[in-house]
Amino acid sequence: MTDVFSNLGSLTTVDLSFNSLTGDLPEGLSSLSSVKTLYLQNNQLTGSINVLADLPLSDLNVANNRFTGWIPSQLKKINSLQTDGNSWTSGPAPPPPPFTAPPSNRRKSPAKKDSGSSSSDGKSGISGGAVAGIVISLLVVGAIIAFFVIKRKRKSKREEHFEQHQPFTSFPSNEVKDMKPYEESTTIDVDSLASPASVGLKPPAKIERNKSFDDDDDFSSKPVARKNNTKPIKAVVYSVADLLHLSDEYSKPLSWNSRIKIALGSARALEYLHEVCSPSVVHKNFKSSNILLDSEYNPHVSDAGLASFIPDAEFQTAEQSAGCTAPEVDMTGQYTMKSDVYSFGVVMLELLTGRKPFDSSKPRSEQSLVRWASPQLHDIDALDRMVDPALKGLYPAKSLSRFADVLALCVQAEPEFRPPMSEVVQALVRLVQRANMTKKMLDGDASRRGDDQDQDFI
Repeated sequence: MTDVFSNLGSLTTVDLSFNSLTGDLPEGLSSLSSVKTLYLQNNQLTGSINVLADLPLSDLNVANNRFTGWIPSQLKKINSLQTDGNSWTSGPAPPPPPFTAPPSNRRKSPAKKDSGSSSSDGKSGISGGAVAGIVISLLVVGAIIAFFVIKRKRKSKREEHFEQHQPFTSFPSNEVKDMKPYEESTTIDVDSLASPASVGLKPPAKIERNKSFDDDDDFSSKPVARKNNTKPIKAVVYSVADLLHLSDEYSKPLSWNSRIKIALGSARALEYLHEVCSPSVVHKNFKSSNILLDSEYNPHVSDAGLASFIPDAEFQTAEQSAGCTAPEVDMTGQYTMKSDVYSFGVVMLELLTGRKPFDSSKPRSEQSLVRWASPQLHDIDALDRMVDPALKGLYPAKSLSRFADVLALCVQAEPEFRPPMSEVVQALVRLVQRANMTKKMLDGDASRRGDDQDQDFI
C-alpha cells in the first residue's frame, strides 16, 4: 500500500476493507487530520497501528489482518473499535523511554576575560542536566528489573506450591514413554478384556436421553449398582453424535440453547489444550462422537492426543470418510491447532444442521457437509432452510446468524484465516450473553403486561 495520503488531509471517511492489501501502514495516514471513520478490516496488513494513534477517529475497524504489537491507548478510547483477528501482544505496553538531555555540540568561542564566569555557569548547568537524566534512566531501568525479578520469584513460588500439593501430575508424551513401571506394593485383581475391547456407546432401549440418573430414577436401583461385580461392565456413554444422528422413538431433540451450550463448552476445552497447556496439545481427532455429555448436557471432550497411537493408514481412512479433517491434513498429514479449529467448525455445522459430516446417502453435491453448507452460511433465507428440522423453528434468528458467522470463520480453507480458539470462545460467550439479555427483556415485558392486565381487571 503506497503512501498516497500525505495531501488528503480533508478526508473524513476512508474505507479500504476487503482489498487484500499487504505491508505496513504508511506514515502518510498520520496526515489525515480530519478523518473520523477508517475501515481497514479483512486485508493482510502487517506491522503496528501506532501511526493511527493521534488521528481524531470515532469509528475504527482493523479486524482480520496481521497486525502485531500493542494497541495504542489513544485508540482504546474510541467508541466503535474492532481489532479482532490480529496477533496483538498481550500484557501492558512498554513504558516510554526515559528523558535524556541532548548532547551539547557547542564549540568554545574565544571570549573576553570578563565573560568567563558566565561560560562556566553554562557548563555546570549542562553537566547537571545530563547527570540528572542518567540518574533517572538508571532508576527507571532498576525499577523495571526489580519488578520482573519479584514477579518471577512469586511465579516460581506458586508453581512450587502447586507441584507440592497437586496429587497427580501430567507429563509430556515423550516422558510417559520412558517411565518405568512402579514396583508392586498391593495385589490387584485384573480381568483382561476380550480382544477386541468394546465400549457400548448406544443408550439402552426405553431410556430417554435427556433423563438424569438421580436417586429417584429406576436406573439407580438396578442390581448393577449394588453388586460387587468382578466381570467388566460396558459403559453407557452419550455423545453429541448419538443425540444428533441416532434418533429413535425415545429420543428428544437437542434444543437450540443446549446446542450453543455444547459448542461453548467444547470450544473452552480446545482453548485449554491449545493455549493453557504447556506444551500445547493438538487434539487431532476432534469430532462429535468424541464429545461426551452428562445429564445436564455439559460437554466433556475425549480422545485428546490419542490419534498419535493409531496406525497412520487406518486413522487417515477413518477420518477422511468422516469429513472432519482440515484440507491441509488430507494433503500433508500434519496436524496443527488450526486443523483442530476446522474440526470444531464441522461440529458446529452438525449442531446447526443435524447432518453428518459426510453422508453417502445424500445427493453427491450434499454428501460433504462443509462443501454443501459453506456457500449458504451468510444467506439468511438459506440458513432457515438448512437448519435442523428437529428444532421446529424454535430458535432466535439473530442467534442463528451469529452462530453461522462464527463457524464460517472456523471452516476457512486456508488455515491462517481461521481464528484461535480463544477468539471463538469470546464470540460464543457474547452470543450467549446477548441471548440471556434478550430473554430477560422478554420476561420483563411479559410480567409488565401481566401487571397492566391485573390493574385493568381491578
